[in-house]
Amino acid sequence: MIAPPGSAGKIAPGAQETDGDVSALVRALQRRFGLRLHAGLHATLAERAFTLVGEGAAHSLYELAERLPHLDARDPVVEALRAAASIGETYFHRAPAQLRELASVVRREIAPHRKRQPLRAWSAGCATGEEAYSLAMLLGGEPGASVHIVGSDMNGSFLSRARQAEYGPRSFRAVKPEQLP
Repeated sequence: MIAPPGSAGKIAPGAQETDGDVSALVRALQRRFGLRLHAGLHATLAERAFTLVGEGAAHSLYELAERLPHLDARDPVVEALRAAASIGETYFHRAPAQLRELASVVRREIAPHRKRQPLRAWSAGCATGEEAYSLAMLLGGEPGASVHIVGSDMNGSFLSRARQAEYGPRSFRAVKPEQLP
């Protein structure tokens, strides 16, 4: 049995939620957002959902799961659950082995066939933008390279921060000092 946050294991009669209710909510969120949500996020999502139930958004997690497909994309409930489902972990040059492999594939398979067309790439789930900018640095580093990178994320507040392109030291934790301007 799942207990709402702050309840210290005490649940009012009729207000009990089961692991099945949390699972139903997770399935509804996955369908709504088109994602497969990591199991590590389930507790975070349940906590946020319990808060929404406590605020009167629904009477139970099950009801919240049932209502979710019918809510507008800008509904505060959808936005709150979207934010809770967003991992947001990003930094420059994250997953360097993957970036090196991507650069290799681009140089070997794609670049020779571009014929002066800009290379276009999409960073899906870019959070606050560090990975999209890393792609731009990686792919635009060739002489004469023309690169167009699009970053997207389901969390609008992350995208707002990405547009500002202002980053602190934590974002540069995998960048070597000689790579900095």
